[in-house]
Amino acid sequence: MTTTDAHIGRTVLALDELLADDDLLAAALAEAHRTRTAHDDQADAAARDAEAFLDRLAPALGGTRSTARPGAIPAWIRLPLLTTFVRWTLGYADTCLHDPNPRRPQLVYSTAWRPDLVTCMTCAGLHLLRPGSDADRTCDRCGRITAGTDHDGIVPGAVTYGPLAFSWGACTDCRPSADAELEAAA
Repeated sequence: MTTTDAHIGRTVLALDELLADDDLLAAALAEAHRTRTAHDDQADAAARDAEAFLDRLAPALGGTRSTARPGAIPAWIRLPLLTTFVRWTLGYADTCLHDPNPRRPQLVYSTAWRPDLVTCMTCAGLHLLRPGSDADRTCDRCGRITAGTDHDGIVPGAVTYGPLAFSWGACTDCRPSADAELEAAA
């Protein structure tokens, strides 16, 4: 059977539904803990590396790190993140020359502006945009090109899903509010 974008889309929506339902998620996690392998230990270590990456990234971006349940992450971030993850897992994403592979868990990186590119952290620079360019000033949610000033610029953000760190940039009108996400998680 050939995997198509429709198959990938259905997989992403099923995964999104699982993450949004606390009972389904708890049941899936309980089953996963019953059938752990050495690969799972490496995947857990890669996920911890991704979390540590966010711990270092937040202050560098002038922000703080918060935690929200997956369903509380806005769909405009969550669905491209899950699509990137599923495409990478199935071998349909482009990768850097180091060929990060989910069968060899490690911290990997992708962005909303290049969602089909998954790189190791050594090659994360492949995602960089030319500072001040239209692409650098484009909101990943609404597509508006901002003026790029402090009051009308792009606010960067990132989230992790397992070993994948996923960054985006949003205009001040579209940027997610950490308070709203945490309230939704309560």
